[in-house]
Amino acid sequence: MNSTLDPSPDGDRIKKVGTLMRRAAWASVSVSLFLVGIKAFAYFASHSVAMLASLADSALDLFTSSINLFAIRQALTPADAEHRFGHGKAEPLGRSRSGRFHHRFGFVSGDPGGQPHPGA
Repeated sequence: MNSTLDPSPDGDRIKKVGTLMRRAAWASVSVSLFLVGIKAFAYFASHSVAMLASLADSALDLFTSSINLFAIRQALTPADAEHRFGHGKAEPLGRSRSGRFHHRFGFVSGDPGGQPHPGA
């Protein structure tokens, strides 16, 4: 009998893991969006520069969470004619892109990280 047609415990486990990954990614985007909304309200109410910095950080988190959500959705797409072994490489590529974005944002914001601050 063809083993690809048999429901296997491994296939069920993979589906459960995929479902959990999708839920975690959506939860991350949802929480980031909620925090951006709260912090935007707090910034416009107080005009605090510290709140603006926190808002920018949360907006960056929302952007990278969205990239990760897209990457996870792509990685969980089943194999097709063009991608015989599936789309599993999309997730590491998404993480790499979000990491590079965080790194570049640090340089643009003036704090490249790892550099001692004057007077420290």
